[in-house]
Amino acid sequence: MNKRNLIIASIIILFATTLFSSCNKEKKYKELIVGTWLNLNENDYNSSSIITFNESKAVFQNAYYVSESAGYSWYASNAFDYSIEKDIITISGKTESGIDFYSEIRIDKLDKNEASLTTLAYTLNEVSMPDELHSFNVTNVEENSVALIGAWSLVECNCESDELDAVYYHFQENNKVVSYEKYNGEWTAYEHESYYCYGNFLGWLYKNSTNVNDPNIFEAYVFEKDNDKMTFTGLHGDISRTIIIEKIDLTELPTTSKSEIIER
Repeated sequence: MNKRNLIIASIIILFATTLFSSCNKEKKYKELIVGTWLNLNENDYNSSSIITFNESKAVFQNAYYVSESAGYSWYASNAFDYSIEKDIITISGKTESGIDFYSEIRIDKLDKNEASLTTLAYTLNEVSMPDELHSFNVTNVEENSVALIGAWSLVECNCESDELDAVYYHFQENNKVVSYEKYNGEWTAYEHESYYCYGNFLGWLYKNSTNVNDPNIFEAYVFEKDNDKMTFTGLHGDISRTIIIEKIDLTELPTTSKSEIIER
């Protein structure tokens, strides 16, 4: 083989090797991306978000501020179409209000536990949203309400619950929470809007009053479990909150009929 043919053969081999490597990486990305990913905002846990990929659809979840009168709500998007080409995830579809959604996300790093991603394009009705263009890290998580289901006693909290004599929480399988609050020797039971648990992330909606017209409040925490105790840490800008609860038997909850539980 002369020198010219050798160079051509080398180029072909290099091209084929690069193409094969690129195809292998793309196939690996398609396998690894399937699952639920938590984007934990280190500066404000309330601004964290969840994205779930199956084989062809992507769903976003996060708390969002509706209005001053309504407060917060938990948002789950429509199931958008997505595809992966090389290291780019393209997501598109219509929102529940009919707005055209489009996003391109570059995969900078992806393994079974973590990913580093960069949003390259984000448009609504073809209008670019420059504030959404940034790099972020996500962690692979699973829905984890099973870690919370049951009855718990409040042990410590640097919050308004300090004024109460005692507080019990009953996390239920329907993603509802009933809190039993003892004040001046009297127990009152409140059913809260809902809670969402992924990995060690907890977000929940509640009201501070029994007025159904009052706005919903949203608070997000990360938690650690140590035997029968759980420690929740909430970081919301300059405000840091720590809550410690301890597992108790369901029989220790105050006896309350369904009609006596006040919806918040």
